Amino acid sequence: DRVRELAAFANPRLRNPDGNYHLLFEMNPDTREHLAKMFAARNLFYNFLVELKDWGALTQVDLVLRKSDLSDEILDRHLSDGEYALLSRIALLLLLGQPESLFLLDEPETHFNDVWKRELVDTLATVLDKRASTVLLTTHSSITMSDVPTSQVVLLNKDESGLAQVVDFRAPMFGADPSDIMINVLGTGRAGGVYSARILREALERSDPKELAELLEIVGPGYWRFRIRDRLESLNAAPDQSA
Repeated sequence: DRVRELAAFANPRLRNPDGNYHLLFEMNPDTREHLAKMFAARNLFYNFLVELKDWGALTQVDLVLRKSDLSDEILDRHLSDGEYALLSRIALLLLLGQPESLFLLDEPETHFNDVWKRELVDTLATVLDKRASTVLLTTHSSITMSDVPTSQVVLLNKDESGLAQVVDFRAPMFGADPSDIMINVLGTGRAGGVYSARILREALERSDPKELAELLEIVGPGYWRFRIRDRLESLNAAPDQSA
């Protein structure tokens, strides 16, 4: 009966050459209201779809999406890895709408660009607003960690035997610069890449004014640019030993 009821408000209903039907649903307010009447909770609708698949009555589910940067609609399978990961995680939170839920998210920022990493915790807080739920999240992202108070963080590090040990730390993290978290909490030494650090350190050791001046044209603001400018000023101020 529920299959017939779903099929009744599908728009359109396409009969495939193999005899199966392709049902399309426009997720407008009327559709959402109809589904809410049929299923008391979102997860019940999901469970119903799983049952249909187990019975062989449902072979595939596609999401047709509209993106703000595209004129044409696309299928969910054509999203990038990051877009699909973001959509699936938000859908999971919305699907499991019961209060007092525990969500275990293992490195949810994988495939995310830095913009989405900045928005991750805020998205979780918005979706779970006014719901007594708990999120247990693992991450290697200093950007994500900057949205969480130190009191809510457990830092783990592998010992020499490969076992994870809890690290005692008290550095304030909430609102901190991600580079400070990388250095002071994650122990990276520096926030920049190892390759650029090696190239620039070796150039400073050689102290060739021409080489340093050329590097100054491509090095961005920060520690290394300051070091190069300081070394050039020192070299320019030093008396000429060739006379």
